[in-house]
Amino acid sequence: MRSFVRLERTSTGFRPGKVLTAIIPLPVTDYPLPSQRIAFERALLERVRALPGVQSAGAIDFPPFSGGAGSHIEIIGHPRDMNEPTQVVYQTPSSPGYLETMGIPLVRGRIINSSDDQGALPVCDIDETVARKFFANLNPVGMHVLLPIPNITCTVVGVVGATKSNNLSDPPTPRIYYSSNCDSDTGGAVGVSSAGNGVARRAGR
Repeated sequence: MRSFVRLERTSTGFRPGKVLTAIIPLPVTDYPLPSQRIAFERALLERVRALPGVQSAGAIDFPPFSGGAGSHIEIIGHPRDMNEPTQVVYQTPSSPGYLETMGIPLVRGRIINSSDDQGALPVCDIDETVARKFFANLNPVGMHVLLPIPNITCTVVGVVGATKSNNLSDPPTPRIYYSSNCDSDTGGAVGVSSAGNGVARRAGR
């Protein structure tokens, strides 16, 4: 019982209240090109944001507690010590509005916004765990990070709060959110923040 109470009081790093998430897979046969999948995501979010009662909406490939795709990362200009063990960092495409929708707080810099999806160079937000483990006493904002999974180099524009990725009893896994216009995934999750419960029913139709 005490363990349950302790877990119930454990912070997830985000605000789950009044947030609806839905997994939306996109068949490669129907959406073979990355540009088609990006266009679908933008059109879907535009429609969802127009629903009455919706405060914000965003998309991501792995929502909280669904794991993620991870590998090592490289900080440009600061090569890692090859004698140290590799630290896995989740690398996930995130649309403008996702971090705000989930209530993941901004710690420093700024959050990915719509101007970052207009053919601009890749940008990313790193969480506090990444900032602490990889940047030590450096200010990461403005630095460049090589992400092997999407195979891009992006500019860090902000630091955000760390979130739980697998279960409440584990510490947060380091995570980087990069602008979704760089991604070629086959679908993901849409999060919707509302002022009430009615929007959840309308968004799910």
